[in-house]
Amino acid sequence: MRIIGGVAAAAVWLGGCASGGKPGTDAGAYEGPSLRVDSGGPSHVLVLEAPQSGYSFLHDRTVEERERVLVFVTVEGPNPQMVYTQALVEQRLGTGVPRATPLAVYARYVPYGGKGAAHRRAAESGEAK
Repeated sequence: MRIIGGVAAAAVWLGGCASGGKPGTDAGAYEGPSLRVDSGGPSHVLVLEAPQSGYSFLHDRTVEERERVLVFVTVEGPNPQMVYTQALVEQRLGTGVPRATPLAVYARYVPYGGKGAAHRRAAESGEAK
């Protein structure tokens, strides 16, 4: 699923759990637009706050572990050949994971059309360890 940045925030269901295990991770700091977990509704929602429109937010995989759920996402930067409005843009991505379940988010930032690096811990619900 892919959400393209725009003026309006959008919510998308991440449904399903992935097979094949976890994507590659490393211990470095996530270096992309702000990501957080909103646990105010019945399920966790990922919130990306981009500095301008043009960013995209892609769900890579969801992995269930014994005590928590891991969600892996890719944040892609805007196309440098396009002109975008310079205004904060909030994008929302529904996880379908109940808010009572601890959630950890691993993200990677890639420039437009770039290749992905390892996912890094970017956000978590209040209960995740």
